[in-house]
Order: sequence, then C-alpha cells, then structure tokens
Amino acid sequence: MRPEDILWDRAELSLQISDAHAIQTQATLNWNQKSIPFTAGQGKYGGADQGIHANLKDQLKGDSFDFTIPLTVNGSEKISFAPFGKVTKVSLNSDWTNPSFQGVWLPDQRSVTTKGFNATWDIPSLGRNYPQQWNNESPVNPELIQTSLFGVDLISPVDNYRMSDRSIKYNYLFLILTFAVFWLFETATRLRVHPLQYLLVGVAMSMFYLLQLAISEHLGFKVGYLIATGAVVVLITAYSIAVLRARKRGAIIGVMQVALYSYLYVVLANQDYSLLMGSIGLFLFLAIIMYFTRRMESLEPPLSPKRTELQPPQPEPHSPETP
Repeated sequence: MRPEDILWDRAELSLQISDAHAIQTQATLNWNQKSIPFTAGQGKYGGADQGIHANLKDQLKGDSFDFTIPLTVNGSEKISFAPFGKVTKVSLNSDWTNPSFQGVWLPDQRSVTTKGFNATWDIPSLGRNYPQQWNNESPVNPELIQTSLFGVDLISPVDNYRMSDRSIKYNYLFLILTFAVFWLFETATRLRVHPLQYLLVGVAMSMFYLLQLAISEHLGFKVGYLIATGAVVVLITAYSIAVLRARKRGAIIGVMQVALYSYLYVVLANQDYSLLMGSIGLFLFLAIIMYFTRRMESLEPPLSPKRTELQPPQPEPHSPETP
C-alpha cells in the first residue's frame, strides 16, 4: 500500500463496545489537546458491531499523537486490546482485586494486591497473523483479529450465582460419600435400606443448592448458605434415624453432613487456595473411606462351624439264615 492511496481526510477512530447501552455519559476524544465528540456506531470502516467512533479529519498532521478517551460504562466484564501497532504497549491500573488475564499474550509484568492490580504488555507486530495495514480490496479476516485480542476479565468471585455454580461441582462427591456411609451401616448391621430411601436422601442433598441460591438472592450468600445447610442437615439426620433405626447412626450421618458443608464453605470462601484445599479435602475423605472398608470381611459375622461327631462303623444288616 502506497502512502498516497490512504484517504487521510476520511480517517476515523473507532471503539468497539459489546453493549453500547452501558455508556453513561457523552464521550469525547481528547486528541492532541483538542476535543472531538464521539458519534454512535463504529463508522464506515469500523464494522457492524456496536461501538462509537470519532472523525479525525485534519487531525493527523504529525509523527505522533497523544489522546485519551474518558469513558464511563456500566456492567463491564472485561477490556480487550488488539495489537495493531508495530509495537503495542499497554499499561493497566485498576482498583479491581480479582483480575483474570486473558488472551494470547499474558502481561510481561503484573502485580495483584488487596488494593487492585497493575499490568503491562509489550507486544511486537511479529506475533500476530495479519499485516500492518490493509484496504477494502484485500480486507483482513475479522476472526484473525479476534484471536489476537488480549486483556483482562473483571471477575466477581463473591457473586451469588458464581458461588452456587462452584458449589454444585461438589454435589456428586457429597452424594457418593453419604451413600457410602449408608451402605456401611446397612452391611454392618444387617439392615436393608430401600433404593427409594437412597434416592430421597440424594434429592434432599440436591435441594441444598436450590435453597441456597433462592435465599441468597434476598439475604446474601452467607445467610443463605447457613439456612440451607441447617435445613438439609436436620432433614437428613431425622430421616436417617428413622431409616437406620438408631439415633446414634443418624447422628453420625448428621455430623458428616455438617462436616461436608462446612468444608465446602471454607473452600468457596478461600478463592486463592480453593484448589489446594479441595485436593487435600478429597484426599482425606478418600483415606477415611478406605480405612473403614479395608477389611470388608470383618463386616460379615463369621459363620459358626458345624459340629460333627465321629461314630463307630455300624455292621451291615444280614438276612437271617434259614436252617
């Protein structure tokens, strides 16, 4: 592409925004100490996606340009950049304490503290898969630009729905452990637990997540978790006493439920160590189950051997002799 082929009088700066309804104030581009108002849409060359653009006619005289874009939006989940420059340098400073860096390039330097995060990128043009410039006759595939994006997601780890989604991942583990304890009692005490009773216990445990989410929408996650835990533990404990026909056995099931849901809350509350604590907890629960099932034959009462007495051989009967 030759420099004379570029239509400088039609130059535009476009900014893609996934939902333009989130813009709260009239945005203005500060370009070399001049204010240029933004217009709705990405302009003639920016594409069909939502966004805003500014006309840079007669503003491109010079070798370098300083500009800022003060922009206030609501509901932002992430910010992404495309490496269009020969060397793309990005520096982000934010008071968000839970960033999730995304894209092909991770930050060269980053620092995350309780007060926010700082991150910097320094990306050369050789790392992308499209040229430095192009025109309408030979456009670049938009998918290539999308695959080169990098940036940060502003995740919210304490969101009620996110916490509920994370807690559901432990549902199968809790069901297996609870059913295993029921099976141990059933085998050791010669009781017979009906499959329907197993099913009802599983349904009660699954109801925990629905209760927790429904209550947390009105009272917060902590209160919702506490109420849902108490309701499910009381229900399963009372039902276990009736099924296993002993208060002690039902109490053991109840204590185990309290331990499981307490462990789950600690894992959910500790964002940075959730994987470590989850792995250690799973290992300990597995070790406990293996300990109680190490000698399965001891759960069966030994069969009493039959007593056999040795009898002297009896003479065979003979028919009486005839004289």
